[in-house]
Amino acid sequence: MTHEILSTRVSEAFWYDRSAPQNAFQPAVMRSLSPDGAGEQVSWLDQLLGGGIRRPGVGRAQTLLLTGRPGAGKSVLAMELCYRWALNAKKRSLFISSEGPTDWLKGKAKDFGWSEADTVFIPAGTRAKNAPKSEFGTVELLSIDHLRGFRESLPKPLRNATIDAVRRMVLPKDFQPEVEGDEQLTGNGPDIVVVDSLNSIPNGKDRSELFVQYMEAASHVPDLLIVVLDSGRGENAEFWEYASDIVFRIDWDDKNAYFIRTFEIAKARFQKHTWGKHQLKVYEPNERTNMADLARAHPYRREGGIFIFPSIHYILSIYKKRAPTPTQSDWPSGVPGLEGLLPKGYPYGRCTALLGNRGGHKSHLGYFELFHRVQNNVKSRGIVVSLRDDEETTRDALGKVLQQQGGEVGSDARLRALEDADRVEILYFPPGYITPEEFFHRLLISIHRLKARDHETQITLLFNSLDQLSARFPLCAQEKNFVPAIVQMLHAEGISSFFVAAREPDQPPEYYGLESLAELILNFKQMPVKKPTYDRLVRAHREYLSVRGLKTHRATAREIKSALAALPPERSCVQVEVVRYAGGRAAGAQGLLEFIDEDDNKFALYAKQPGLHFLPVPT
Repeated sequence: MTHEILSTRVSEAFWYDRSAPQNAFQPAVMRSLSPDGAGEQVSWLDQLLGGGIRRPGVGRAQTLLLTGRPGAGKSVLAMELCYRWALNAKKRSLFISSEGPTDWLKGKAKDFGWSEADTVFIPAGTRAKNAPKSEFGTVELLSIDHLRGFRESLPKPLRNATIDAVRRMVLPKDFQPEVEGDEQLTGNGPDIVVVDSLNSIPNGKDRSELFVQYMEAASHVPDLLIVVLDSGRGENAEFWEYASDIVFRIDWDDKNAYFIRTFEIAKARFQKHTWGKHQLKVYEPNERTNMADLARAHPYRREGGIFIFPSIHYILSIYKKRAPTPTQSDWPSGVPGLEGLLPKGYPYGRCTALLGNRGGHKSHLGYFELFHRVQNNVKSRGIVVSLRDDEETTRDALGKVLQQQGGEVGSDARLRALEDADRVEILYFPPGYITPEEFFHRLLISIHRLKARDHETQITLLFNSLDQLSARFPLCAQEKNFVPAIVQMLHAEGISSFFVAAREPDQPPEYYGLESLAELILNFKQMPVKKPTYDRLVRAHREYLSVRGLKTHRATAREIKSALAALPPERSCVQVEVVRYAGGRAAGAQGLLEFIDEDDNKFALYAKQPGLHFLPVPT
């Protein structure tokens, strides 16, 4: 049996498109998260409802209860639901409110930047019967400030319940509203009725009677009856939840002195739905125009209102049901000599961990490998997630790496060109109480944006400065599943990743679970190397040193001897060791990683090619 689905279009996802400066926020289409792969824009509330609210045809309206603590966002959600239905389905709603006068309610809608608020939100009873049809529906606001002039004719049971609702909310018992006759006008009622809220009525007999009255009147509401009820912690709301078809719980917590709203679908009688809590935020409209500011304006949308960040567990459950990611050949390193340590290269579509002490060239290696792959594969894209350095600082570091490795000028312009062509994206979050769901969502959006134009796109991701997690993003660090979930999501999307982390005194020894998940783990350790040891290592690889780099120059025996003679008695080098190589070479392989520039007295040893070089140590 097929049921009509009423899509909410609440919490639609967008992404930032650099190629469209006049309209930088574009609808997010995430095919791998769509049940049928249709590629429609994602609306997270509809996703959690399995497409929207289903109309089962039971001879009455569906009843939706919005419950939770005061200030959690229930009224905003009810108002936005009505607004989206007016815009996208031409539905007519009656919004009965005890919060304030009609003008204040309309102003509240306009404050969220809803573009058609002036047209959609009107005082109840002011809709002209013979007015030309609008391209939108309406949300008719009914409150105490204009009830005496209310002239809208409703079906009698619904009209009586509405009059009783407003009387019991705020009016004297002897108040007699002025309304038109008692005749019932078929088909003239609203599609959706909202009662905001039952808490305005004293708890007990009056509240229960009114709720039952509305439930009986629901047969005169074609689509939906929405009731808002504040319920504090521990308050028994079983009666209301039992009687309602759908229950949304919207709550908040002051975890670590940070106000976090949560959303969950506690019940949906006639349809499948997603269980569990998700993060909810209420946003003001985004009025930023500067391109650099827009790039940070996640979630990327102009209008304010409700936004739901789905839980990490929900996203992973979608990936769990998908077919396994097809395996591909590993990809080779671009660093001269590193094939001596990694004969198979880096694991494709898997995680590589670069761990160890500071100053060990870990970030340099990650930056270079990412750009080496992007520049040598037209289908390759790169994402740099920086927890420490902002966008400009990261660009400076990347530009220096490109120049140092390639010995070329104009690396900054080349990097900007890659960004403008959507080949590279730099993600940066200013430090703060960012939840794991927010962080995860932004990463998810960027990945799907880069994949949107070509499903064969190969993405390499560098997650830099993981050691900064606890200091800069404490809420993410407290979620034990945060890093494993990111690794699992990248794996499901077939993304090759580098996670760079330095050892810190307060950091978990397992690097937030990374060590148990990475397919390849390289450990970096600074260590002094005596000159005789270094001489033997270099001479053992003379042929390797002779053929590295530019074809126009080969390091001669005399140049090697001269360079070695000029070395100091002891030199600080970086030892790189394979800690884990799943399915590949046994752990324990080692070598020396060095950065060589034109001022280094060993420049000739490396055939005058600057950048990172690796000398494998024989085992």
